[in-house]
Order: sequence, then C-alpha cells, then structure tokens
Amino acid sequence: MSNPLVNDHSLPPEWREEWSRELARPLSEKTSADVATVLVFRVGAEWFSLPAATVLEISHVPAIHRVPHRQHAGVVNVRGRVTACVDLAALLEPLAGSAATDARLVVWQHRDWHFAAKVDAVEGVHRVESHAVEPPPPPADSHRFVIGLWTLAGRSVSCLDAQKLFTAAKESLS
Repeated sequence: MSNPLVNDHSLPPEWREEWSRELARPLSEKTSADVATVLVFRVGAEWFSLPAATVLEISHVPAIHRVPHRQHAGVVNVRGRVTACVDLAALLEPLAGSAATDARLVVWQHRDWHFAAKVDAVEGVHRVESHAVEPPPPPADSHRFVIGLWTLAGRSVSCLDAQKLFTAAKESLS
C-alpha cells in the first residue's frame, strides 16, 4: 500500500544538490547571526526592512481614528482590540512616492506593546545574510533609523534599527 504523504514525483537535481550542500554544512557554520529574517515593506518610494519576529499581523487597512492633539498618531480596531496606530511616513520621512494601491496595516510588537502602522506595500518576508548588508553611506546620521542597506530584486532596501524606531513610535503617542 502506498503512503499518501509521500510524493512519487522526483525532485529536480539542482534542488537536491542545493539542499544536500546546505544540510552537509557543519552546524557551527549555520549561526543565526549570519542570517536575519525580515519583513520588507514600502513607505513612499522607499523600501525598508524590520525583523519579521516583531510582526504580529498584516491585514487590510481599516479606518484609522486620529487621537486629539497628536499629529502623527491614532488608534485602529485590530480584531476587536483598540491598537495604537503610528504614522510611519512621518517618522521615516521617505521620499515622496507612488500612490498606495497595495496599502496594508502591519501590527508590530515591541516587548509588551502592540502598535500598528500603515505601509504602502508589503514585499514579503525574506532572509538576508549579514554579509549582504552594507553600512549606510555618509553622512552616517543622515537617517536616524537606518543601520544598513541591502539589495532585493534590484531595489535598495534600508535595514531599520527596530529598537530606535519602536522607541520613536512610542514617543510619538506620548
């Protein structure tokens, strides 16, 4: 009797070779510091990345309600929970960009605090090797949240410092 969980189709040879090399690498070479898993998203005309582990949810953009006396803050209903919503474009100050036809709401978690932000597009989750991330060009303080740059499909992606960005987001609500 054949096992329904086993696929009888043969695997492409290049796939087999690639995974054979990967699985044959010693564990000492496979450190988590070498590879980061990030969410890539667009705000304005610029692409950014943040650690994927900080992302709780990505959804359509519901109504965002402004908080009085807070220019770049609001609240949004996320599955029945009132969640702080930060204007990421105001914090990141990206170049003016195209219309947000693929706008999404991303809900992040920083320690015990959840907050949401509207982004113009989500590229997806990608793995980035540490050697692929270059330091930002001078002046080094040109953007206070960017800690590196890497390339994805011919586009430059700014790697953001999650700690600094999330601290600034929380301060924008205070």
